[in-house]
Amino acid sequence: MVTSAEKFDAYIAKWGHEPVWRGRVGEDGTKGATPFDLLRRVDDTGESLPCALFREYAGEFKGRRQLVWSPGLRDLLE
Repeated sequence: MVTSAEKFDAYIAKWGHEPVWRGRVGEDGTKGATPFDLLRRVDDTGESLPCALFREYAGEFKGRRQLVWSPGLRDLLE
């Protein structure tokens, strides 16, 4: 059973996925931005590039399933 965010991140990482809410770290060690960090940046600075990047992200994910029940979880929780 996963009991902490760090353990969850490690579990997800072993399958080759990166949690979106954690952001990315580039090859040069700089931290990237989550999609919602981009929106905050637009609100804070008025820059147009983060807005364009968020629109691209939203366009790619629109209509796609982003969460899926694991086998047995729905039955366990209902």
